[in-house]
Amino acid sequence: MNNKISIYTASKTKHAPKWLQLRAEGINVISTWIDEYMAGQSTCLQDLAIRCIEEPQKADVTLLYCEPEDNLRFALVEVGAALSAGKKIIVIGGGPSVSQTMIKHPNINTVSSISEALAIVEQMQNMTWNNYADTNISVSQHMGLEV
Repeated sequence: MNNKISIYTASKTKHAPKWLQLRAEGINVISTWIDEYMAGQSTCLQDLAIRCIEEPQKADVTLLYCEPEDNLRFALVEVGAALSAGKKIIVIGGGPSVSQTMIKHPNINTVSSISEALAIVEQMQNMTWNNYADTNISVSQHMGLEV
């Protein structure tokens, strides 16, 4: 059984190489869009759109990456999918695309760097069932069960 925290990444496609590098380093990045981020690589955009909703719902945590000049569009839909499934979101960076109201959601943490986000993921990885109750998400929500 793989106990690694699964990570979905939501960002502009120009940042896909960052996520591919993390995966190459052994981080459990489950986003499949990063494997077809260049123009013309996706054979079916409908399939891509479906996967970009299903994958953040399945991941343990979604990283939303936004540089100040980024105009996020579908990445915000991906975050909504993750939130609707009760998942954790870590917002890295910010800018006009990142709503100040959204980041007040109890399942959202904000950080300024990818390394800070990975430190939170590592903390999640090291969590035990005994201290899980101290977080702002329930065990049922973490497992994707409705409460």
